[in-house]
Amino acid sequence: MKKFLAVNLAAFVFLSGCTALEKKPRQICPAKFDADAVLSGLENRLVSFVPVKAAGSAIVRIGNCGNCRKSQQFTFRLWIEPPDRLCIYGDLFLSPMALCAARNEYEFWMYIRDGINSYWRGDNEELTKASYSCDGEFELMAFGPACLLEAVGAAEPDMQDSRWSLQKDRDYDILMEFDSAGLMKRRIYVDRCLSAIRRIDYFSGGKNPVVRVLADDYREQPGRQSFPGKIKIEGLSGAFRGQSINLKFDSISTVNLNDEQRKKLFQRPPSQGFASEYVMQDGKFISLKNPER
Repeated sequence: MKKFLAVNLAAFVFLSGCTALEKKPRQICPAKFDADAVLSGLENRLVSFVPVKAAGSAIVRIGNCGNCRKSQQFTFRLWIEPPDRLCIYGDLFLSPMALCAARNEYEFWMYIRDGINSYWRGDNEELTKASYSCDGEFELMAFGPACLLEAVGAAEPDMQDSRWSLQKDRDYDILMEFDSAGLMKRRIYVDRCLSAIRRIDYFSGGKNPVVRVLADDYREQPGRQSFPGKIKIEGLSGAFRGQSINLKFDSISTVNLNDEQRKKLFQRPPSQGFASEYVMQDGKFISLKNPER
């Protein structure tokens, strides 16, 4: 039970007030011809994506896990340097930087200092091995830093190992991503006018999504990419059903990071001092008896 609670809290404690997916864009724009055209639009958006820093407030709701039903509020600070660097710190009352989720081009890491006092880490390539596990590992990583990068449009689409098709509805171009076995991996709703992501459904080998991301309240940024003012990540099935993370951005601005700042934000810190450490191997988190010193 302790491990279950630790994994659940780790997943939800990083990533506030968010409304439902906006019903339709503010203006009507023509649909793209095919999936390649939509992907090209996302890639063009990524090219214009400049490094940003943001701050706001978060609400984490822990769902049905025995008697631990509760919510947690905290403030956060976020830095993104596309296409693969992100760091978010959660500041609890009287405990700054108590929570962290981050990644660089090689690896990811997450930790909680207060209470759980645990540390999770792994190579980015391990995430592909976790995509279709049904023991909660996929859901945990879907709430990690890689998911947030995708939500704001700062991550590159997988053009090599995936097959894409396009659906169209009245308001959105809907990209569907399949793996080599024909299983759906993601369903991405793209705003036709902004070429921005409004919703991502993540699948874990079944017909129904297990995690959903909603991006709303996009703010126009003159001379650069627009950025969502609200992001909601919610669990739809499995261990995370009924649980959610809501991010509300109070400030968003561009940033020019120097080498020292990049090292502090995007270089994985040692796990010294944490009571527990988990490393992802073959798509699963393995507990290490002795955290690295």
